[in-house]
Amino acid sequence: MDAPGGFGVGGYSGRSADTPGAGGGDDVMELEHVLGYTGHFLQTLACHPTEENVYVKSLGSIVVIGDLADPHQSSYLRGHDMEVSTLAISPSGNLIASGQMGTTHHKGYYAPVMIWEMATRRQLFILEGITGRVNSLSFSPDEAFVCGYGQDGLLYIWELQGGEVVFGKRYAAPVSIFQWCSAYNEAGNRRPKYQVILIIQSEVKVGTLAFDPSRRQWNLDLEPMNMPGSGLVRDYLVSALTEDRQFCMCGTAVGDLAVFRTSTRVYRASVPVSSGGLTALTTVGSSLLCGAGDGTVKKLVGSDTQWQLQAEVQLDGRVTSIAPRASRQEVVVGTSRGSVYRVAVADLAATCVSSAHVERLCCGAFPNNRVSSTSAGADAPQARSDVFASGSCDGSLLVWNLNDYSLVCRTGERESGALLCMGWVGTTRVATGWEDCCVRCYNVEAQGAMEWHIPNAHRAAITSLAVHHDERLGYIVTGAKDGAVRLWNLRSREMLLQFTEHQKGVSKVIVDVRLPKLVHSAGLDCAVLTYDIQKERRTVAHMVREGAFLGLSQRVDSEQELVTCDAAGRIFFWDCDVQGPTQALQDPSRDRIRAVSVSPSGHFMAIGGEDHLVKVLDLTADGDILAVGRGHSAPVSDVFWSPDEKQIISIGDDCCVCIWNFYGPS
Repeated sequence: MDAPGGFGVGGYSGRSADTPGAGGGDDVMELEHVLGYTGHFLQTLACHPTEENVYVKSLGSIVVIGDLADPHQSSYLRGHDMEVSTLAISPSGNLIASGQMGTTHHKGYYAPVMIWEMATRRQLFILEGITGRVNSLSFSPDEAFVCGYGQDGLLYIWELQGGEVVFGKRYAAPVSIFQWCSAYNEAGNRRPKYQVILIIQSEVKVGTLAFDPSRRQWNLDLEPMNMPGSGLVRDYLVSALTEDRQFCMCGTAVGDLAVFRTSTRVYRASVPVSSGGLTALTTVGSSLLCGAGDGTVKKLVGSDTQWQLQAEVQLDGRVTSIAPRASRQEVVVGTSRGSVYRVAVADLAATCVSSAHVERLCCGAFPNNRVSSTSAGADAPQARSDVFASGSCDGSLLVWNLNDYSLVCRTGERESGALLCMGWVGTTRVATGWEDCCVRCYNVEAQGAMEWHIPNAHRAAITSLAVHHDERLGYIVTGAKDGAVRLWNLRSREMLLQFTEHQKGVSKVIVDVRLPKLVHSAGLDCAVLTYDIQKERRTVAHMVREGAFLGLSQRVDSEQELVTCDAAGRIFFWDCDVQGPTQALQDPSRDRIRAVSVSPSGHFMAIGGEDHLVKVLDLTADGDILAVGRGHSAPVSDVFWSPDEKQIISIGDDCCVCIWNFYGPS
């Protein structure tokens, strides 16, 4: 480690949390909860068949086992390195199958399927063969097999005693639907046979999966479904069996329901349901619940060729999954807008269980404004540790309650580009900076209503924003891609000052933790600048020759040093009286560090970056790594501490909001 005043970059001192004996940091930091539901793909939410409140959903690369009655009772299955693209629960509820997008971390874009044991949360098998993306997974009725097919046209059937492939074939086009219909035994044959329906593009076939004892292998023999003479050209998306397994119902991209009788292998009817395409189906008794691309869930009652619409409800976003709860009184519905609903089967009354971001997250913050004086000991924080806000590139602003992980309000501007930065004004308002160069302020207590805005606050996208608010002084400082740092009167929204010394975009601006007359900025030009707003000039400048500063924070001890992170995986500490960095650390991964945040006590520091990890360093021990958190499947875009230092929030490009409990070193 360099002595103060040195410039060379050394590695992290002390033991890494990944090394033997470091304990993995589990006693220091643990993943408490992950907010949201990705909702990008169909069939990414399922309910346990016998446990009423247990359900499974995808969230980035994580498989989440949740509890509808208690959001704190969640388990996280980690094994995928890309976003989970499909899920299935076995008929008994003992097994979970999950598939993912093709990995970009290894050659070949392999998309493994993982089998998990529900009771122990243990991974049983990794099933390989599919590339590009796993489109769908389904268990056989007796749970002896699981079938998966992908974007590459491959279809595999694996047996679940040893995870071996029993059937595999590449088709000319990707499989649209593989539906297990029934399992039955014939006299003299100890192995069961399975009736299945296979659909590729518009070609519907019925077949039998059976073991050939002469060749000692499983064969899938297929015959065309008896279709109408005029033909039926459709793109099939989803399927479901009636509870007596006599009919297979298939939803199409044009929004009609194709009905096939499995026993006679005959097409029966086409029932128009929705103009938005049918994207989810499930049967509950004699009712068929249909989810559509226009966000509607419709309840049809009938059989065979006769189906009548009985109820309908409109939800937020395209319906991607419908799963009946164990009691069959309700279904759980997931949508492309990241919302999960409980919907009553009787009348389709809907209750929102959770909402989430569905696009890349850019920023987040706790209410943590300080009413400062010239004495650090007189700081009286206007802070809350039970509420925080997050913003994403689709212009969504969500405010969360950490007591029950519920959504306080959802607002934003979907037509204004990405929400890139934010800061709280007191504990009830959030000021935000946008890609369209505007600053907007929203009132959380008024359901997220916009109170005011500053149009064209910069000539380019606003990339960072900080707020200072007390009885004597209130201002907002903004930094933008145009390299400018501007100061705004919080009450009148008039521009007070402008500094244009950055040669490239500003990545972060902060208000000094001790003296509110000082403002600091870091930029992509490798410069860290300090401005005195009373003197109306820049007073301190620090620079390095290469790299781009991506994040900035400040210690509350050690002479209130500034801390920067950069594109080369380095962390620098800066003192206003020393030209060069007083300390330099190199992340072992050497990947970009996008965010750095010093804890409220000043003893710890959290970082996140393109290695997908959240790391906590001990600043009292020269930067020892205390803990490494694995929760994201994509780069971490921001990390920030709760004011009481008990939790860390990390947000990422995978749409995940991870909540980490921080216990500190023993």
